[in-house]
Amino acid sequence: MGAPAILLIIIVGFIPNLIIYGLANRNISANAGKSTKNGFWLGIIGPLGTVIRLIQCVEITGRKLLNGFGRFFIYAILIQILGELNEFFSEPIKQLIHYIIGLPFILRGKNVFNYSTKSKEKTSDTMEKL
Repeated sequence: MGAPAILLIIIVGFIPNLIIYGLANRNISANAGKSTKNGFWLGIIGPLGTVIRLIQCVEITGRKLLNGFGRFFIYAILIQILGELNEFFSEPIKQLIHYIIGLPFILRGKNVFNYSTKSKEKTSDTMEKL
């Protein structure tokens, strides 16, 4: 494995992880008031980094766990339906959908593509001051 292959792995593997999961981790960190820099760099390891950041920043309650299991079951049903549509979607496309949309949806729910670093408390406080 030469230098071009390693460079290709870095570009194809780590850059999308940083964009998808790093920005999501940064949002989770900002909402919890933690360091956004550490959260962003956990995005390199993908969904595992998001799980680590969720454990560090979010208080785990029964309702949040039930919501996570519910999202998992909904996504599992949808991925089975997608699996039946073999003539429309090839296997690599299904894997991309699973990695880019499915895992973040299971882990983050309605905030799946919310990458803002402004927390809800900060924005509501500034609106009250105006």
